[in-house]
Amino acid sequence: MRFIVFFNDHPKVMNFDIRAWDNATQHPNFRGEMTHNLFIKHFRFNPDNVFLLGDIIYNQTTKQWEIDTKRPLVSLCQNKEQQQELVQFVQQTIQQKFAHNHEAIRQSLWEQEQIRQQQIQKHFETLVR
Repeated sequence: MRFIVFFNDHPKVMNFDIRAWDNATQHPNFRGEMTHNLFIKHFRFNPDNVFLLGDIIYNQTTKQWEIDTKRPLVSLCQNKEQQQELVQFVQQTIQQKFAHNHEAIRQSLWEQEQIRQQQIQKHFETLVR
């Protein structure tokens, strides 16, 4: 699953918020998967309010949601302390939101399997050459 952390500047909120979506989410005006950039564009987020972009996966062994270390975490924070706070915020929020959501867990495991299959296919293609 992908996530984005942004500052919600609505007068009643004025706090950091998180949005998460699975990689199979389609953008209505484009072919293919919804990337972070397309998500920002589609929902008309102010790019200056975006602080953290990344991917999160469900770990079957620990039964926890974790930030995917195989994919880069993009931080637009000014300092490392704020970045660490936002990473903790992401992990806590995702865990609370999706801990018992079997559909999200199933989707995350399916995405991980698809990525694994793509890596195996690329590996075999390089061996054949």
